[in-house]
Amino acid sequence: DENLKSREEHREFSAPLKLVDGRRTFHSNLHDTLDVRQMQRFVRDLSAKPFPIPLCLVYAERDPVVPPIVGDKLRKLVPAAQFIQLTEASHFAHVDASERFVEAVLPFLSH
Repeated sequence: DENLKSREEHREFSAPLKLVDGRRTFHSNLHDTLDVRQMQRFVRDLSAKPFPIPLCLVYAERDPVVPPIVGDKLRKLVPAAQFIQLTEASHFAHVDASERFVEAVLPFLSH
């Protein structure tokens, strides 16, 4: 919901897109995350060997960008990962539910 974002957030999120390298990076990220073949490769890689570092997956219950089912699937692929699901938060939980986000991830970061 664009009405929930502040003008400052709009400026911050859009700033990289004003630069050629920022647009290239954005395009690369979209390619890596939305291309079905890339995702199949990603799943195959995760299934072949354990994730190399500790991982904490944080998902919001009502995320319109990355629905919780994605977190559930990733959780199965990386069973050693810590899984946190926040209520009353969005895709930008670190912004709109910052206190709950920090409280939830701090134990993981403290290790």
